[in-house]
Amino acid sequence: MFNIKGKVIIGHTYSIDFMLAGVVWSLPYEWLFYFTLPIIGTLMLKNKNVISIIVSILFILVYINYNTIRLTHIISFLGGMIPAIIHYFHPHIKLSNKLYSLLAILCLIIGLSFDSSSRNYFSKTFLILAFTIIALGNNLFGFLKINFLKFLGEISYSTYLVHGVLLFTTFYFIDFDTIKNMNGNTYMFLMFIIAIFLNIICSFTFYLIEKPFINLYYKIISKKQV
Repeated sequence: MFNIKGKVIIGHTYSIDFMLAGVVWSLPYEWLFYFTLPIIGTLMLKNKNVISIIVSILFILVYINYNTIRLTHIISFLGGMIPAIIHYFHPHIKLSNKLYSLLAILCLIIGLSFDSSSRNYFSKTFLILAFTIIALGNNLFGFLKINFLKFLGEISYSTYLVHGVLLFTTFYFIDFDTIKNMNGNTYMFLMFIIAIFLNIICSFTFYLIEKPFINLYYKIISKKQV
């Protein structure tokens, strides 16, 4: 269904990219990232696995031959890695004081005030800065401690994956032309109803699928540390 080259078409009519609201854009870059881990590991670990490195290099060469690597998406992935790298090497660093809260809010305002598409490096830089500050322990003056927002954060990955499917299914059964001709108030009310169902669905997917595997991961890690 998902591969590293091209987009899958369903019924010769709708592409997976369209049906899932474009969330599959990251999959080729995730494949690229996973297969570059052996090379990244050579920079961080003492033990080197030559076979893994060779396989990694071969995959990258094949990938580059069949895909166009967009620098803007690579930067997005690197931006997401920054706080993880900082925390790995300097776990004591916490950007939780009010000065960093102000800086994060300022970066968000600047980043979102301009074209915030993935092609705008100026906006991307400020959004990455804001993300880094928040990921390293800043709660924006306690705003991110609100229980409802914490709940939305927990189900955010499910929301990201499922929202396109729910929108497409709803629009398909209502009829796309009907959706196009809706007035603003009716459309916004429909979005509100969809959002309610989306949160309900994603609550189930989080608590029944994601959370059990997250708990399993921590159990495995705790056993290895004993």
